[in-house]
Amino acid sequence: GTRRDVKSAKKPSMEVWSPEEGWKTSEQLVDFVIKNSRDKKITINVAGSGSMELKKGKKGQSYEHNEKIFDDAIKKLKKGGYKVKIISGGQVGGDQMGIRVGLKNKLETEMNVPENRMTRDYNTGKDIKDSKSIKDLEKQGTKVNEIPGGYVPRRKYNIKNSDMTINFYNANPKTDAPAVVPRKKLSKRDK
Repeated sequence: GTRRDVKSAKKPSMEVWSPEEGWKTSEQLVDFVIKNSRDKKITINVAGSGSMELKKGKKGQSYEHNEKIFDDAIKKLKKGGYKVKIISGGQVGGDQMGIRVGLKNKLETEMNVPENRMTRDYNTGKDIKDSKSIKDLEKQGTKVNEIPGGYVPRRKYNIKNSDMTINFYNANPKTDAPAVVPRKKLSKRDK
């Protein structure tokens, strides 16, 4: 869904796959953001696969590495004079990881969530209303807006109201996809 919607909106996007420790990717994120910025004030939509797919201890399936490289990239952008705002759909996994990094770096953060503050439960993958994780991030200073109509209208809203989208995904063990690849460089089987 996100790939298709970003493409139809003609907005830049980058996919970040959880790599093995040691791959350097924060520089690639910074280069992508700078290349696709019209000025030094930017809004990044952070999205990704749901955390119910991420089981700790499995190779390449943890957001810890992605959180570190995203945090490093944000620090470098701030040092370079960029004013960054992070928005997301509020889902557990990549969406909330982006918000946590934004809060840690004292950035403006905003979650545009489906009405009833719908998200998926970490353990069961089922939809839940008014999740605790959204409430916790709101208490820390994140603005929360409810977007009517469910997940798809919320996703399109975030794409429309950002300058670019960064999608954080699990590593693809079948293709051994690189850590960070622009969308146009993915093979057909990864699309």
